[in-house]
Amino acid sequence: EFLSELLEFKRKHGNCLVPHDYAENPTLARWVKRQRYQHSQRQQGKQSSITNERIQALNAIGFVWDSHEASWKERLTDLMAFKEMYGTCAVPATYKKNPRLATWVKCQRRQYKLVCEGKPANIS
Repeated sequence: EFLSELLEFKRKHGNCLVPHDYAENPTLARWVKRQRYQHSQRQQGKQSSITNERIQALNAIGFVWDSHEASWKERLTDLMAFKEMYGTCAVPATYKKNPRLATWVKCQRRQYKLVCEGKPANIS
């Protein structure tokens, strides 16, 4: 049962945010992605195989349905810690201590530039 594998992941990592490319257990990563997709389908009133019982069980262990939002909030928290430490939000593009933060900041800047130019962007 994947739920027990997810619980083991949570015990190790402190959350249920299994990466899409989780090399240690790619079948768990696919299962988590499928749960999110089926939940999304259900939320949109479309046909879905996820049951109320599964949703409740996943909610009970702190499952994150929107991994993109969770990742965004995590990077924002990282940025706030960076600013607290260095007094600036100017994260270097090659910040070795947290390369995900460096990539995220670069992406946010790119999206902000698009907004300023009146072009379509993924931020609001």
